[in-house]
Amino acid sequence: MLKYIVASAIVMLFGFVVGWFNQSNFWMAFVYVGVVLILAYMVDAIKTRKDIEYINSRIKKR
Repeated sequence: MLKYIVASAIVMLFGFVVGWFNQSNFWMAFVYVGVVLILAYMVDAIKTRKDIEYINSRIKKR
């Protein structure tokens, strides 16, 4: 949860600096960050599972 809040704050600050958001639609940063974090966690879980399967297969070969 802390990672989500920090990432949202960074996106919001950067978005205001470069003009991605204005005062009325700053809440979109929370949506963008939420979607990206969910996708990142899914990709990380899939990659971790594949790494574990690879390591287990190498251990069985020994």
